[in-house]
Parts: sequence; C-alpha cells; structure tokens
Amino acid sequence: MSSVLTAPTPKLLTAAEFGQRHQNDRVELIDGHVVETPMAGYNHGKLTLLIGGAILQWITEHDLGTAATNDAFIQTRTDPDRVRGADVCYYSFDRLPRGSDEPPVMVIPPDLVVEVRSPSDRMPDLIAKAAEYLAADVRAVILVSPDQQLMTVYRIAQEPQVFTRTDTLTLPDILPGFTFPVARLFA
Repeated sequence: MSSVLTAPTPKLLTAAEFGQRHQNDRVELIDGHVVETPMAGYNHGKLTLLIGGAILQWITEHDLGTAATNDAFIQTRTDPDRVRGADVCYYSFDRLPRGSDEPPVMVIPPDLVVEVRSPSDRMPDLIAKAAEYLAADVRAVILVSPDQQLMTVYRIAQEPQVFTRTDTLTLPDILPGFTFPVARLFA
C-alpha cells in the first residue's frame, strides 16, 4: 500500500489578520493570499506625490475630507478577503467622518482612488484593479499612464473619460472646483 503525502493547504488570511501582519510591507492580499508588489521607482513616486499633493491641498483648503498615499490598504472583497494598496485615496467626511478610527486596513471605500502605472504593471491588470475598486463602492478611479502621458477616469456604468496632457482633469461631483492640468504630471 502506498501513501501519498500532500502539503497542507495554507490558511487564507482575513483582511484584519493581513493588516496586523503586513501594515508596513509592500504587499496586497489577493483572495486570502499575500502577494508581493515590486518597488515602483522614482518616477512613480514623483507622479504619485504630484497628484496626491494637489488633491491633499485642495481638500485641506476646502475642508472636504482626508487622503492617504503610499499603498494605503483598502479592503475590496470579502470571503476570501482582498486588500489592495492604493497609490492615492481620498475620503470625503461624508464617508469617513472626522475623528474616525483609521485601522491598518480600511473597510470603508474611499470616494476616489488614483493608481499610477509603474514599469511592472500591465494595463489590463490595472483596469481590472480599477473595476475591483468600483465594485467595492469607490466612486471613481483614476489610472495614470506615464508612457502615454494621460489620465483615465473610471466610474461604474460609465465610459472611461480620458484626459491627455493638453487637458485639465476635473471631478466636479467628487472634488468640486478641483482642477489639475495633466501636463503638470509630465513636465
């Protein structure tokens, strides 16, 4: 009689367990499994800072909400759990009231997520990530494509809105009055 040895099935992590163990790591939780994300590099960081800084300045000046950068963890699915690291995310005070607890993994979806394409990102994967954010009740997702020098805004049940380097990005329903010349990212 022969016996077959099988490796034990790894335990799937919940979003809470993931947040406790990995809040300082460059990883995401995909269907309960930790997946490493590569370092994105200088240009990615520069573009993230430019758009994130403009959003932060606007929301601070107009007392609209709060924002985070640097792969802020957002839970996008449950059972099995999925946690994504947003390059930039904005929460209005309507969604995240002042003084709210901000755990390592946010379960409240932000109003806006910005993802800057890094050299290791494939565009179809980023578009799927945008759809995942939207399915989790994020109101809009901006994908920044440095190689094409454009920004594309995705919303649920709407055609993507493309902004080229000659355009000015506006999001009147999310950030009233905010304007951002796309060329500013690619100067």
